[in-house]
Amino acid sequence: MAPPSADVIAGTHQELPKFLKQADGVMKRPSAAAMRGNAPQVKLPSPEESSKIASDWLAKFQQALDTKNIDNVLALFHEDAYWKDLLTLEWDHHCKKDKSKIKEWLLKDEKLWKRQVKNVKMEQGTAAALEAMPGLVWIMAFYDFETAIARGRGCIRLQQDTSSKEWKVSSALSHR
Repeated sequence: MAPPSADVIAGTHQELPKFLKQADGVMKRPSAAAMRGNAPQVKLPSPEESSKIASDWLAKFQQALDTKNIDNVLALFHEDAYWKDLLTLEWDHHCKKDKSKIKEWLLKDEKLWKRQVKNVKMEQGTAAALEAMPGLVWIMAFYDFETAIARGRGCIRLQQDTSSKEWKVSSALSHR
């Protein structure tokens, strides 16, 4: 197959949306005020507060694992949370969305209990808060853990629940 001709490429360029056709060739980002609109004002947690929030969440997660009760574990997750596992709990790559799918996946073969996930601890100095978009604050942190056969690492993204004000996981990653 022959590559497209210069006429075709030039013609394609002419069809770009107007907002991409600016004199300097760079799309302008809207101002922070324009993006904020009616979004609530939020205060970002300090690095120390972010570290404490993430460390406390991971301690609660370890306590929930120790109870061997899946509902205690899932109480720490948002309803529409994601958990992506890369070869930690299974010899496969998985990404599960929402608590019901995460529960179903974790209960299959009692993954968390059989793999004996333990010593879940935050990597010091890795917690950070960011305003992902106007009114939405995330705290991200990296953590270490062990299983019966290996050591693993992971990353959590915490988001404050609007009704309970508790920090819960919106996405989690675990890998070897």
